[in-house]
Amino acid sequence: MNTLSVLTSEHGNMLLCLNNFKFYKQTILNSGEEKWRCENKKCSGENCLITFQRTEHTHDVSTENRLQRQVLSTGAK
Repeated sequence: MNTLSVLTSEHGNMLLCLNNFKFYKQTILNSGEEKWRCENKKCSGENCLITFQRTEHTHDVSTENRLQRQVLSTGAK
């Protein structure tokens, strides 16, 4: 099972942590695709690049209150 979490780097940038490997946002393409690269610059493995395609959602956005409760709940664990 894949585990995905969001971290903040020492410089305040957002990092993704997927299965205990950290990725930084490399670029956003005109199509809306986000490319994330492994934080280890020497990494050239098959899974060192993650691509997300922005899509339309079929539900309402989460409320700010609900997101804050989730952050507090996760931080307390």
